[in-house]
Amino acid sequence: MSVSLQTCDKTFQKVQVFLEFVNFYRHFIKIYSQIVSSLTGLLKGSKNEKKTELFEWSKGSAKAFNYLKKVFMTVFILVYFDSELKN
Repeated sequence: MSVSLQTCDKTFQKVQVFLEFVNFYRHFIKIYSQIVSSLTGLLKGSKNEKKTELFEWSKGSAKAFNYLKKVFMTVFILVYFDSELKN
């Protein structure tokens, strides 16, 4: 998934996939649970992994989404191991 190409897509599946992606790196993001709370709130009320009513994409959801995009585009979370580097 290319984070830089994602926009504020308001479908249940797109939000769910985005949250699954960022959840993998949750240990590296300070106050992760507080940041994503507005996004996870969008998934409440789903039935059989499908959202039946429209999202109410709030300013908080957009702010959290944009912050997480920024984190993944600017911070090196994973780097390749370099055996020549000394600790």
